[in-house]
Amino acid sequence: MRAFRLLGLLAALAFAARASETPSTRAEGLRPHFMLGIASSPADKWVEETTKQGAKWDMRYQYICGGVNTGSNWKTWNQPQGAFASFYLDASEKMGCIPVLSYYQMLQSAPGAGRGEPEANRVNVNNAGTMKSYFDDFKVLLEKSAALKKPVILHVEPDLWGYFLIAKEFAPNDPDKTAVMVKSSGHEDVKDFEDTVAGFGKALVALRDKYAPNVLLAWHASLWGRPEPKFFADAIKKCGAWDLIFTDPSDRDSAWRIAKNYHAGGAWWTDKDFVSFRDWSKELHQLTGLPLMAWQVPMGNTIMATCNNTEGHYMDNRPEYFLEDYPKNTHIAEWVQAGYIGLLFGGGAGGCTDVRDGCKDGVTNPDPIPNNKGEKAEWPDDDGGYLRTRGINYYTKGAFPLKGPPPKAAAPAKLVAGGGEKKDAPAAPPPPPKPKLEAATLDAWQAKLVEQAAAQIKKGKKPTIVLKIFGGPTAYPVASANEKELAVSVQGNAMPMKWEKITLEDKVSLAKSMADEANAQSLLLVAVLLYGSGQNEQAEDFLAKAALVDANAAQQVKDKLVP
Repeated sequence: MRAFRLLGLLAALAFAARASETPSTRAEGLRPHFMLGIASSPADKWVEETTKQGAKWDMRYQYICGGVNTGSNWKTWNQPQGAFASFYLDASEKMGCIPVLSYYQMLQSAPGAGRGEPEANRVNVNNAGTMKSYFDDFKVLLEKSAALKKPVILHVEPDLWGYFLIAKEFAPNDPDKTAVMVKSSGHEDVKDFEDTVAGFGKALVALRDKYAPNVLLAWHASLWGRPEPKFFADAIKKCGAWDLIFTDPSDRDSAWRIAKNYHAGGAWWTDKDFVSFRDWSKELHQLTGLPLMAWQVPMGNTIMATCNNTEGHYMDNRPEYFLEDYPKNTHIAEWVQAGYIGLLFGGGAGGCTDVRDGCKDGVTNPDPIPNNKGEKAEWPDDDGGYLRTRGINYYTKGAFPLKGPPPKAAAPAKLVAGGGEKKDAPAAPPPPPKPKLEAATLDAWQAKLVEQAAAQIKKGKKPTIVLKIFGGPTAYPVASANEKELAVSVQGNAMPMKWEKITLEDKVSLAKSMADEANAQSLLLVAVLLYGSGQNEQAEDFLAKAALVDANAAQQVKDKLVP
């Protein structure tokens, strides 16, 4: 009897050990080049059509959601139960795509559903019945995935990991200490794992190892969840041997965000924003050794006249940042060097730009709006056919290899409805350039921002800065400021942030919190930072206010503006 018990114990220990080994190399079994993918429903005709035209999409993704114990989740979408996953996996295989399943189940489960996101998740992870259902549900999806016998990427719980690491509901925000019912759920397969976030992560890895070794598990790293890469990296390492890290540069078109007033500050990314995000990701990659995937990248563009900032046709610049004029465009090569192996395009809300004719308005070529290049569409796609044509160009010119020499640069091929290639459509005349400040002037005023913040704090005043540390933008009190960093008060704790990690838009909010209409320098500080972030109309308002107090000082700033 003791021998049997010993064998059982050894088996359990081996099962648990597999979940805490060093990060796996499963991702090396994916495609040898930088991959592109699209949000795509089970019987998506667009992927089939564009693949035949030459856009050999590597991946497509689909949410797996509905809550684990609600009676209306993914297992009920087709019969017999769970058939939806099988349909999706089989259809993806026929399309030549690696299936990516974004498993988003915790938030919508009972009894937490209907509360705010952090609280809903807290309630659910601390409910034994819910967690038992969760592990049961996860196991079913793994079993369906195992039947494919080819790689499946399972992207686990976007947002949840960020809440674990920052939300007060999950204090002390330490994977080894924050409570999640794992062994206390009563699920036989996870009885050897601690009731913590770390135990939760290890349990998911162990379930994958047992039921679907062909599955690659992807952790989700939200920049808002914790800005320091080392904090994220340490957390991931505590949670077992994951295979990939997903990031989300943005999930909605920039113009959509502005139109809906949804996190509109900093909606449009500049080259500096792309580089900052890339470098943050690169550090995370270096610390974990895990490859990166950019997920739910918006699908709008500033190239096609179709994108005129109406519903379903919003502009964004992320697709073109990577794909325009490939392979002359070196951005993909730069992101490969940072650890990225692919992009997944998709919209995170209704009304965002799509690649299909979701608006049912056919081929549309309105007069180009300002900052749109006005290229004429030949396809009914709501993005004007941008991802279709640039996807064709990417694959026909040679997808960028993760190892070895890159493809030779050549002008992009542009497919038209009747076949063949077409020349560039005439672009709309560019808008007149906005006046801006020289870099040295902007740097000098940013130094004044630090001085002013430190002085205000010393006087006992409480300046604030609006940041997206936790979900939506929130005004946080500034606890201290020096030339290297500032510290904001989060849940009573001082959280340091390097100045280089803080955007100009964030700095504008800090300057505004200190502005005094009787103090010209404080008004000019806001004006300068607004000019630096491209918000010229607001900048001129503050410049005019400053001129009423000190006309000479305002004129000196105005003289620093260059076309």
